[in-house]
Formats: sequence, C-alpha cells, structure tokens
Amino acid sequence: MEDDPPTPKDSGSLAIFESTCDECIKRLSGFDTDRADELREEARSLLVEIRSWRGAPPNVTERAHVVTRVMDLYRAVSEYALPLRG
Repeated sequence: MEDDPPTPKDSGSLAIFESTCDECIKRLSGFDTDRADELREEARSLLVEIRSWRGAPPNVTERAHVVTRVMDLYRAVSEYALPLRG
C-alpha cells in the first residue's frame, strides 16, 4: 500500500541501526564492569530484534520504540566509554 511507511530494508535504516549497535559493543570492549555488561547485553538484544525485521518488519510503534532504545544506548555508551581513537 502507498500509505505504509518504508520498511527498514527499503529505507536503509536497518544497516544503520545494526552498525550503531555493533559500534557500541566495540566501544565497550576492554571494559569489565557490571555497567559495561548491561550495555553490551542491551546492544545484543537490540541487534537480535533489528535483524528480525528482515523477516517481519515492525509496525510504526514498535519501530519507534526500538529506534529510541538504539539512540539511548548510543548516548549511554558515549557517556560511559572514551571515544574510539584511530
């Protein structure tokens, strides 16, 4: 239908969300704390959810919730871990 929003695959955002979660995991490498473990677990959980969109795109509400979680995760990791160098 023409009124349906684009799926994550169509808009390219799927790859952006996956890459953001992957970057968060990478930035947390070397940190051995409960907080780092929580953030890594959230990133992994989001990756599983985002990758499931390939088979069944989410509705607008679910998508918005996951996008908010990805943004919150990125912010939390940025505040916790030093920026990547190189």
